[in-house]
Amino acid sequence: MDLYILLLFAGVTEDVVGTGGSSSTFMWILLLIIAVLIAVILVRDKKIRGKVAGFFKFVGNKIKVARINSKIKKEEHSASGLIKDLGKKAWEKELNIINGDEIKINIKKEQSSKEKFEKELDDINKRIEKNKDSFDSNIKVLESKIKNEEVQKDPLDEKLKDQEKEFSRFEKELKEDEKRIEKLEKGIEKNDKELERLNKDQLLDDEERKERIEKAESDLRAFREELPKKKSEKDKLNGEIKIIKEQNETLKKEIEKLEKNIDELKEEAKTVEKSNEKIVKELLSEKGKCAAEVSRITEKLDVQYKKFGTLFDRSRPEDPSLLVIYSEIDKTRETIKNLKIEKEE
Repeated sequence: MDLYILLLFAGVTEDVVGTGGSSSTFMWILLLIIAVLIAVILVRDKKIRGKVAGFFKFVGNKIKVARINSKIKKEEHSASGLIKDLGKKAWEKELNIINGDEIKINIKKEQSSKEKFEKELDDINKRIEKNKDSFDSNIKVLESKIKNEEVQKDPLDEKLKDQEKEFSRFEKELKEDEKRIEKLEKGIEKNDKELERLNKDQLLDDEERKERIEKAESDLRAFREELPKKKSEKDKLNGEIKIIKEQNETLKKEIEKLEKNIDELKEEAKTVEKSNEKIVKELLSEKGKCAAEVSRITEKLDVQYKKFGTLFDRSRPEDPSLLVIYSEIDKTRETIKNLKIEKEE
């Protein structure tokens, strides 16, 4: 019956899809109904239901075991740490125990080596700090000198810029004066020739000749009056241009000197930075090696502390300073024991 209903719905769906059904929503509803029917059939089948239940139980057990194993591993790590703490505490309290003399000798030896490297590490850190202070101080001094040179240079740059503008203006005025002087000289020459021609020209009547001569003489006087003034202006401009040129040359030399000082100071700063980088690299390398030794010895010490702690854990000598750690070890072991029982259930 279930199979018949499933096939019936499948046939209807096929008809709808095949004929380009009126709505895609309707098609998805039918597919959902088919999926539900398949699930119902599977649930009603005892064999399939049993296999599904068995599968989920298997997966559940695996998850449970993995979770318990994780807890056991965590507690075992904690127990190992407590044994180490027990050995360290016993060493610090200078307690003795049977078969512990050799371990104590080893701990003392490793502790001495560790202290040596820790002192060396501290010295390296101090050298790094001292080098940093020295580098910062040197760079600060150089930066201050560079700034001082730049403070002196900036107004000179502005002054040179202004004077070059003034120089350009004077040169422009000088060219205009030279053009005017040339024009005046040509005007004088032209009017001199005009007067000479007018005095010789017999074709002009006296009145016209007089009028032209007066105009030529008037222009000539004006040109001759203006010409020396322009020449004087030209000479004055040449003098001012010469002064500005000399001032500009002096300014340029001062600026070049300051720029050279700035460049040299910047190069010195670069040299200081490179030297510092080299020193820092060497110090960090030393620090890395020293820190690695401290880490290596610490691991060896931990091994010895665990060995020492194991002896105390086995014999459990009663000492007030160790009772708390004994208790914590016992609690951790009890937790591990209970977890293992839970795992087997």
